[in-house]
Amino acid sequence: GVVVADSEPAARRGAKAVKVDYEELPAVISIDDAIAAGSFYEQYGNSLATGDLEAGFAAADHVLEGTIRLGGQEHFYLEPNGCIVLPTEDDEYTLISSTQAPNKHQMYVANTLGVPMHKLVCKTKRIGGGFGGKETRSIFMHCAAAVPAYHLRRPVKAILDRDEDMQMTGTRHPFMATYKVGFTKEGRVTALDMHLYSNAGNSWDLSSAVMDRALMHADCVYKFPAQRVTGHLCRTNIASNTAFRGFGGPQGLIAAEMVMERVARHLGFSALDVRQRHLYREGDVTHFGMVMEGCQVVPCWEGALEAAGGWEQRRAAADAFNAEHRWRKRGLAITPTKFGIAFTKLTYNQGGALVHVYTDGTALVTHGGVEMGQGLHTKMAQVAAHELGVPVSSVFIAETSTDKVPNASPTAGSASTDLYGMAVMDACRQLNERLKPYRAQAAEKGWSFAHMATQAYMDRVDLSAHGFYATPDITGEAAGCGRQTQCTIQHKSHVAPDITGEAASCSDQRQTPHCTVEYVLHSPPECVKGEAAKCKESGC
Repeated sequence: GVVVADSEPAARRGAKAVKVDYEELPAVISIDDAIAAGSFYEQYGNSLATGDLEAGFAAADHVLEGTIRLGGQEHFYLEPNGCIVLPTEDDEYTLISSTQAPNKHQMYVANTLGVPMHKLVCKTKRIGGGFGGKETRSIFMHCAAAVPAYHLRRPVKAILDRDEDMQMTGTRHPFMATYKVGFTKEGRVTALDMHLYSNAGNSWDLSSAVMDRALMHADCVYKFPAQRVTGHLCRTNIASNTAFRGFGGPQGLIAAEMVMERVARHLGFSALDVRQRHLYREGDVTHFGMVMEGCQVVPCWEGALEAAGGWEQRRAAADAFNAEHRWRKRGLAITPTKFGIAFTKLTYNQGGALVHVYTDGTALVTHGGVEMGQGLHTKMAQVAAHELGVPVSSVFIAETSTDKVPNASPTAGSASTDLYGMAVMDACRQLNERLKPYRAQAAEKGWSFAHMATQAYMDRVDLSAHGFYATPDITGEAAGCGRQTQCTIQHKSHVAPDITGEAASCSDQRQTPHCTVEYVLHSPPECVKGEAAKCKESGC
């Protein structure tokens, strides 16, 4: 239920007057609890595998097993979750939202109220930090505020206090990784078998996508001849955990790093040397099937060592200091990472923008991204100014709004500058093409941009353009068959070698010996359609 009132104190008094009877049941809180109780989201069972594990372990001189635990993390954005729902006429609604995903909020609130999406507009001027915590976990409070707004036909505002926000909205997913690693006496890993467990909480939320990214980062920057990594989502009785900066990537990377550290310590080798001999090189294929083209791992590694200035001497000095001091210690480490700059959900790798040029020479830009302190709006203004040939001061970025740029992807994953920058560029280049005849005259006659825009308007030239961009060469996620499938796939990287997708569609049977991707897919059999149907027909 929702208690509404004319003031916050009155609403809180009303909420405290509500009596709730609880039935105490056994609680599943931690990953260990979930494993002991067998409490998992069984519809998830994704696994990535490459090479021959059995042969790899047989060739190993040493085999180690271990467990790594990673805790959660509170987003602690400065501005807690909040929204205002404004009903107008004819079942129209305006949402003023603190969210990274206006389109998602528009969709779910419209579904809650039973109104079509075209009658509901979600607007976001800026938010006071997000870090992933405002992608999905603010949806429930938007829907809760929308229900009384619908019935009372009055504006409703809902803003969480800090303690409420921290208790209700979830954290970074706590992880546990178990591993079995085989390696030679020279320090070469021959096989690695890992199981990743995440504490998903009390709902599915984004846990499957977080785990998918963790699986695809469980190699860090290392080429293993045989590797298998399997994900498990633990169903627990805590607040649903959600997106957080890195989105599962850090958990996978850390697991791989700990394995490297363990191998080095077991053999008494330098961790730097063990890491270095496993680094990806040009032409290598990852365990999820991406060909490393334009691979920068080794140049980055060598550059970091060079920048460190005498690594061996500094290491020796730290070791000598530690030998002489019982309580004070010094450390020195070099840790490589990689991160895929793309959404694992293929659909989200798109962006739109709307650019208007006015007769006074100014430009108004609206794009699908949300400003949350990362400087996205500033960068979009710079892109538009550069393309149109006007000062940045002549470009204004309007609030993000679903009635200007529809169906926008969440602002997440470090991808928004690329997506919306290219969309803004596309719109500006359309305008430049229309203005080309006037630029020629402007060069001859010394016209300002404002004079040029006015002349184009007088000639009935459209000074508004919608730009769009879809990231190319991303294969996307496996098609849904409603059952476990094994599909041999190969990824093709974009110009930026770290832009990847999930496993390729099962219907795309491009054979490669390097990678097998095993998926337990989420669609129930009665929902199979589209690519899933192709997969089903092919017997993949």
